Amino acid sequence: MTNQARRVIFQFAVGTLVSTSCRDLSHRQIAPDDIQTNRPVEQDLFIWRVVSPQSEGNPPIRFHFAEPEDSYAGEFPLVRGWLSMNPDAIEDNFTGQFDVETKDVTMGEPDLDSNVRNNVEFLQATAFPISSYVVRSLAANDRRLEEGRPVPITMHGTFKLKGVETPLDVRATLRRVAKSQPERILLSGSFEIERLRDRFHISGPGTEDDPAGNQVQVDFNIELAR
Repeated sequence: MTNQARRVIFQFAVGTLVSTSCRDLSHRQIAPDDIQTNRPVEQDLFIWRVVSPQSEGNPPIRFHFAEPEDSYAGEFPLVRGWLSMNPDAIEDNFTGQFDVETKDVTMGEPDLDSNVRNNVEFLQATAFPISSYVVRSLAANDRRLEEGRPVPITMHGTFKLKGVETPLDVRATLRRVAKSQPERILLSGSFEIERLRDRFHISGPGTEDDPAGNQVQVDFNIELAR
């Protein structure tokens, strides 16, 4: 075969391959991961996502009313969300969001659970399926989050329940799990939701004049990984 014949065959093969590839791409639906954005790559390195499910027997969110109504207690077995945090500069651009589905709430009794989820005086899960906390910024006692050393923090953000948003500062502790793969952090703390009746239209236990039924304490213990 002459060199000229070889060149003709090679050009034909290349042309056929390019034509086929372009035709395939024109019909393929591009997934979001295929689309390049201007977001810096290092930002993705700072995203910590909630590990789901959490450790068995350790629900990420528990709540109870104030004394003497603290026997009224429950939990959310599942939380979704993320944090954006650089462990070497934890206060810089610290943001995040945590969501729970209100239909997941349980207080240990099926009839009570159904009432709390669906009653207009409680969570109204169908009308308000998500309750959330959006973190806007952070104040921390230390600049770096080192393995095994807890760091007290205060998150500043917005809490949303039954469509009502309210500013909320949450005190918590961040701990970086030593020698974990993938890397993990633990976020734990508590906060109070006050004025349930007039702010969120939720009827707690007791009478309307009973302050114990007008506020609830929320305890959280959330594991995240990257």
